[in-house]
Amino acid sequence: MSCLEGLPDELFLIISSYLHKFDLLYAFTNLNQRFQQIILPYVYEFDLSNDKLSYEHFWFFYDKILPLFIQNIRSLKLGGIHQLELFQENIRNFNNLQSIHIKCAKNVTEHEILVVNERQFFVDALHLPFLSEMTVMFIKEETLNIISSCISPKLENLTLILEYIDFNFNGLSIMPSIKQLTINLKTMNETMKLLSFVPNIEKLSLSVIGFDMVAGLIEIPKQLQKLQLEFGAFRSWMIKSSLSVETVKSFVNLFKNQLHSLTLIGISIRDKDFVDFNKFQNIISDLNHLQNFEYCINTIHRPDSLFMNVEKLPESTYNVFTIPRPQPFDTFSERLKCRQSFSLTHVTYRSINCDTLDVDCMSGVPRTWKLNADSFANLQTIHFVDPIDDCSDEMRMCTAKIIAISSSKLQHIKMDCSGEGTIKICHRLKEMIPHGQENLSKIQYLQMSTSMGRSESNYDKRTFFIELSTIFPNLKAMRLWIEQDSIGNSYETFSQFIDDIRAKFKSMTMLILGMWLLDSEKFRNYYTDVLNQLKENNSLYYTVIDRDGNNAFLILNIWL
Repeated sequence: MSCLEGLPDELFLIISSYLHKFDLLYAFTNLNQRFQQIILPYVYEFDLSNDKLSYEHFWFFYDKILPLFIQNIRSLKLGGIHQLELFQENIRNFNNLQSIHIKCAKNVTEHEILVVNERQFFVDALHLPFLSEMTVMFIKEETLNIISSCISPKLENLTLILEYIDFNFNGLSIMPSIKQLTINLKTMNETMKLLSFVPNIEKLSLSVIGFDMVAGLIEIPKQLQKLQLEFGAFRSWMIKSSLSVETVKSFVNLFKNQLHSLTLIGISIRDKDFVDFNKFQNIISDLNHLQNFEYCINTIHRPDSLFMNVEKLPESTYNVFTIPRPQPFDTFSERLKCRQSFSLTHVTYRSINCDTLDVDCMSGVPRTWKLNADSFANLQTIHFVDPIDDCSDEMRMCTAKIIAISSSKLQHIKMDCSGEGTIKICHRLKEMIPHGQENLSKIQYLQMSTSMGRSESNYDKRTFFIELSTIFPNLKAMRLWIEQDSIGNSYETFSQFIDDIRAKFKSMTMLILGMWLLDSEKFRNYYTDVLNQLKENNSLYYTVIDRDGNNAFLILNIWL
């Protein structure tokens, strides 16, 4: 120890950069006062929302690290419903927590969100004495009502990102402590209703779809001086009302006597007036106290020469912006989603903004598609809408090329293989996933409906997972919709199946199994009993998701 203690602090900081944060804290805690001071900056913030985090590694933190530093933690990020459930018991003990961020896991489903018993978690979190910032990345109206009814006088910064639903705010309570509100809503009418519940707000960051007419008398919070407005949608049908320079100006003018700062961020804007510099600048002509105006507008029209900063994008789209370029907070909601069909019947559109590609296996390849990297720069998901065995050779070759030229954003494949044998599934997948380590490691999320070769009596399902792991070696999450006897035909126990999945998919942290149960009570009890044993041994964590109250359908969400 004397030799180690002779090393300078700077060298220890270099050494620590090669260690995982959990291992560093566990190894050097309570050695002596000097080491305690060196590791202290590492205990203020913990981000557990990374989907690479296995349950085993999480439990190591929860059991060994957290008890030592729970009073030091200032910022905490959680990911997924499992962590919400696990932290329900002790969130009240984070006495010095100032910021909490709750992120929705990538593989989470709507049904998972609906089963979270979140009331007590939020009640306890909002009673923490120093909590000043909260972010919730998935939310129901009831959640907002809970937050408003229990809000702490210290909570000043609230961020809520939600899937678009109609809010009526009937159960909402006034939140006098909120000074910064970040939220995405459907309409301007919803926005104005919400503002009445945050009378002391100073900054509003708003993502909105519809610029509907604001009805009735409007009382604007007097302290509101900063506004960030994000609007537009890649799918034009989402915008039910007119989106123009005039509608944006009409809304902004509601705050004309008090705004000091305005930021506008628009995507896929179709109104030509937004790229006419003088007309665009007219948006702020009535803002008497404005000191700062920033913008970033994505448009399908060529901007005029008066704009100082113009970026030309593929497929003849443009960005006009100020420097520094303002960054959107909304990178999650449906407003930003863009889905395209890859078939002969869908040939006239822009693919640059497409994040999900529906492959119509029974159709021919559209001749007007340009298969280049720019066209698929933002592609994240490929969804085979028909059984992949129905794909023609031409369609399979074309899909393989799309996967090869797509960026690292492409991580998710969804497919329906119902009725197909597992031998065929693997054969077709090998045809469509190009050879080469870069392509093989690209896909990290797989969703598949299959009978797992029920009729293939001589084909061991373990062989299927061996082949699947060679096609997708880097899977983090897999969702399988199977029949109840698919596992029992090849594995002696359900626990053996879990061990096999872990052994073959080294990077997998989430497994979601959905199955129809012919004998619902018997099989439900069998699977949950096995998982409970593994849960007690801290080998995994799981939740059971009911689907519309249908006991014959079981969904197991397993954190490996």
